[in-house]
Amino acid sequence: MSVADGEAAAPRRSRRLTIWLVIGGVVLALVAAAAWVGIRGLMVKDELERLLPVAGQVRGAAEIGDIAALRSSVDELADGSARAAGLTSDPVWRVAEWIPGVGVNLTAVRLTSRTLDEVAQPASELLTTLAAAEAMTSEGLDVGLLRSIGGPVVSLADALERGQTDMADVDPEMLIPQLRSGFSELTRIVGDAAPVAGTAASAVSVLPGMLGEDGPRSILLMLQNNAELRTGGGITGTFALLHADAGDIAMGELVDSSRFQPTVEPILPVPESTVELYGETVGTYVQNTSMTPDFALTADLAREWWSTVSDEVPDAVVSIDPTVIAALLAATGPVTLDDGSQLTTDNAVERLLIEPYLTYDVEEQTAYQRELTGRIVEHVLSTPVDVMTWMQVLLGPIEEGRISAWSAIADEQDSLDDGPLGGPVSRHAQAGDNSFAVYLNDATAGKMGSLLDVTFSAGTISCRSDGLIETVIGVDLGSRVTPEMAAELPWWITGGGIVGVPIGDIATNVTVAGPADAFAGGVTVDGERVVSTDVEDNGFPSSAARMTVSPGETLHAEFRFVHEAASDDLHVLHTPLFGDAQYEALSPTCG
Repeated sequence: MSVADGEAAAPRRSRRLTIWLVIGGVVLALVAAAAWVGIRGLMVKDELERLLPVAGQVRGAAEIGDIAALRSSVDELADGSARAAGLTSDPVWRVAEWIPGVGVNLTAVRLTSRTLDEVAQPASELLTTLAAAEAMTSEGLDVGLLRSIGGPVVSLADALERGQTDMADVDPEMLIPQLRSGFSELTRIVGDAAPVAGTAASAVSVLPGMLGEDGPRSILLMLQNNAELRTGGGITGTFALLHADAGDIAMGELVDSSRFQPTVEPILPVPESTVELYGETVGTYVQNTSMTPDFALTADLAREWWSTVSDEVPDAVVSIDPTVIAALLAATGPVTLDDGSQLTTDNAVERLLIEPYLTYDVEEQTAYQRELTGRIVEHVLSTPVDVMTWMQVLLGPIEEGRISAWSAIADEQDSLDDGPLGGPVSRHAQAGDNSFAVYLNDATAGKMGSLLDVTFSAGTISCRSDGLIETVIGVDLGSRVTPEMAAELPWWITGGGIVGVPIGDIATNVTVAGPADAFAGGVTVDGERVVSTDVEDNGFPSSAARMTVSPGETLHAEFRFVHEAASDDLHVLHTPLFGDAQYEALSPTCG
């Protein structure tokens, strides 16, 4: 080999050495990274295995309202989750998430750690505040407390919603068995807690103002009667005007529906689509103000009716039903009536919706309802109850749509529209792109709601060449009336045939509203096509038909809608009923 050859070989050896050094460096870096992730993985594994049972303890303590146990568990969760989040937040961990097979498990661990950490911090702040105060004192509701917990509650709701969204992107079936069960359990816990926290956040954002934090407010309280169904719950039998100032709430005038005389023309303009679906009486009878799913219109109608008996213009309108009253009594304890008997959380619905119609004539019913309403309102307003208890008893009725609210203050109304208190249309809009709403309105002119069994079902099928799908909403109405009962019940329960419905039958106008992009595909009752009213109301395509069940009979109706396939789960909302509805799966056929 010549000198020239030797000189040429030296750079080649140098380049090869450089390449091997680079390769070696990369391998060492990968080994170091793997070791780093592996060590941290073992550390975070230990933390998460310890924390997941604690998350379950948090849920259990929340269900029974044990603030002391909650604080202890949440503090433990906060400490451990902060360590776990720190272990999984560095760039090396994130890069490792791209490794096939292994990466999805690392992603699940990171999301679990981050969700627990982000939830624990505002939860700890919230519980610290709640532990030191009561929501209600002898001077009324503590609006300052409600304002102070607003930030943590909103942060908690945001963290849970973010965690729910992030964790839904991970397929548990792709995880190793050691991780799968814990991740799935936390996903369930977060999924259950997210809507509850969202409901609480919506409420605390508007309550201080509505309760007079910045000056006196008046609230028109509407009491719905589910024995005679309306879209928003039932006919409005009683109105009570409440006065709120800095959390101190006092009851003003109490008026029953008999004070409001029907009008020939609507008391306020009602949209034509609403009239087509629900009839002109939406605006001509005070008891029908909640026929429309638009609670803003319900509030406008209620305030207009109120103006016929009072010069005071309410700043807000709130609607509740007897199930809400039962929940309130669970927090405050029973009400003792003049006859010595007690109205309790267990008997409130029966004593408000069944007993008076079986025991008293029409005039006596009015007097009885006035006494009960007055006693209940005064009792609830005068009984100190802590925030945790209020939240515990009212979140269920709110989720069921049994409490709706409207405010004349624009900012408050915007918040209400974006939350579960905004009424049926708002709840439908927030339920997702694959949500449907079923609204029931009694057409018997009686109080037969307590004798009506209701079952909802839903299913989807693809039968079309254009790629659109069909969703079928099933509604089963069953009568528990017997021929003997039909003959014995008083006319104010059966309707007495005054609107053409045979005595003993239960007639119900059923309206189903579909997603905004859908169109109605027809209605059948027990397999036979029936005439339906199909219009767009409040931005939702809606289809309405009447179902009339005779004593002991059950009818099955199916409402079809055609629309694009949605990624959201199929969700069905419905009118708050006298009792609980049943839910079933539906396997539709192409038709």
